[in-house]
Amino acid sequence: MSVLYALDVVIFSYLNGFVGRSFFGDNFIVFTASALPVLIGLLFLVVVGVSLYRKTNGLEVLNLGLAEVEALKIACVAVVLARAVVFVLQGAFERARPYVTLDTPYLFTVPAWSFPSGHAVVLFALVGAAYRFNRNAAAILAFFSVMVGIARVIAGVHYPTDIVGGALIGFCTGYLGTMFFRYKESRRQKNNVA
Repeated sequence: MSVLYALDVVIFSYLNGFVGRSFFGDNFIVFTASALPVLIGLLFLVVVGVSLYRKTNGLEVLNLGLAEVEALKIACVAVVLARAVVFVLQGAFERARPYVTLDTPYLFTVPAWSFPSGHAVVLFALVGAAYRFNRNAAAILAFFSVMVGIARVIAGVHYPTDIVGGALIGFCTGYLGTMFFRYKESRRQKNNVA
């Protein structure tokens, strides 16, 4: 057993030890691990949506600036790219979920491989995409994304390294998406000047 895997199991066992202690706690973990990711995606859309509206003479008007349109494009591309990366890596690593390999309690089952966490990859891709446009929003998204990751470990469906690996892959995917769009925008501006 490698040192990293042993550490993974120790941290997993500690966090997973909270399962079954209380009805409220278990349901909070299931909500955080399952429903909160959807709410985070909606929060991202709300944050971008709010920035689309500007006050003009006391009236709210839709103002689709280039930055806002770019943020939406980057988010969409980052999420699609992140899901593709998850599909490839899960097939390559074929890491079984903790509740399959360890004799531990779990709160729900998931019919896919464990590494990397698809939830972490997608959520942190949104964090990476938001980072360029609004670092405060990115920090809030990151906080809730970390909560989801910890909840998924407690629920017994991921090892900690599944979450950390997914977060790194996701953030890089989102951030590289912003770099790609920046490059594309600078090339377009150069061509317009010439």
